Amino acid sequence: MPQRRAMYGRWVSPQLTPYIGSAKMGGMSDELGDVQITPKIATVLKIFLEDPQTPRYGMELMRLTGQSAATLYPNLTKLARAGWLEASKEDIDPKVEGRPARRNYIITGAATVAARAELAALSEHYRPPALRNPRLAPHGGTA
Repeated sequence: MPQRRAMYGRWVSPQLTPYIGSAKMGGMSDELGDVQITPKIATVLKIFLEDPQTPRYGMELMRLTGQSAATLYPNLTKLARAGWLEASKEDIDPKVEGRPARRNYIITGAATVAARAELAALSEHYRPPALRNPRLAPHGGTA
């Protein structure tokens, strides 16, 4: 029987998170480290998944997620260290641009697949239960 992992306070079958820990995609050998997908990290990942080819920088992510620097930057660091994001510094002349070079982040190919699976599992976990049709009791009340 496949080993199950504890996530989001419950046990999840390995089929829901097939790429965590040893992600390989399309001949790539990059490994993804485990990252606890909190609601704040899920919000960041969702932004990256909207357009995986677009590099994002900190101030832009703060604006898009509504997260403060104190929340966002540690999460970006966690994701980068675990191999979910690649970070690079913008190649500009600060004097010409009139601002410092930005640190850009882009989601990796393997992380794109893993993040989609993780967000789907998280969404399923927090999906409200289906409404049941209440049985009508005699005299118009519900049982």
